[in-house]
Amino acid sequence: MYKGAGTQKIEEEVKKNFPGVSMERMDLDTTARKGAHRRLLSDFGKKKFGILLGTQMITRGLDFPDVTLVGVISADLGLDLPDFRSKERTFQLLAQVAGRAGRGEREGEVIVQTYYPEEWSIKLAASHDFEEFYRIELEQRRDLGYPPFNHLILMVFSGRSLKEVTGRALSFSNAMKRKTTREKRGRLEILGPAPASISKVKNQHRWQLLIKTKKVSGVGGLIRELLQDKKSAKKKEAVRISVNVDPMDML
Repeated sequence: MYKGAGTQKIEEEVKKNFPGVSMERMDLDTTARKGAHRRLLSDFGKKKFGILLGTQMITRGLDFPDVTLVGVISADLGLDLPDFRSKERTFQLLAQVAGRAGRGEREGEVIVQTYYPEEWSIKLAASHDFEEFYRIELEQRRDLGYPPFNHLILMVFSGRSLKEVTGRALSFSNAMKRKTTREKRGRLEILGPAPASISKVKNQHRWQLLIKTKKVSGVGGLIRELLQDKKSAKKKEAVRISVNVDPMDML
């Protein structure tokens, strides 16, 4: 069974295994008060406690010369997200957190816990091989037609009725395929429609359509045409449609 571990659970384990060592936890619970974030970092820099435990907020931009050990729990969680940037973000996060150790005269050590020890992005992050990561990642994106070799347009259809959301997504996709075939608007690839990765938010069902194209302006114009055609029919629109060009987040 897969079991995750929150910061409070990890705090309990650290205290159990290192009795007598002072530590503080930095997460949403402990930094809710104004100034708490700055106070914790200041106290850690002044060596008022020896272990700082936290979420991703402690991975970036911190410079403590006496930190010699960094541990990363569940370093691979981002790899399972359905996003073409998942490897890039995992590599970036590990490279950032690894950079927190050994910034002074003393050498540093980084321990990474992962369920995918042979995953190439994690191995390259461990060896700080930025150039090899860039080479492999760029090659894969070229083969799959992802940025920077194509633009992406993410359309999300949402509404309270799953039937209406599904029907609207399918009808829009079919209309777009017919129009692009008939008018020969250039090469594009339509993926979906399909349920979104997060298929329901606050009683709103979500389906998505992903479009790959080199000419985003032409496809954008086509999308506007199809949306305007639907509005001109004066039918009550029960489905909300969002259009995101080159989205930073695919979820």
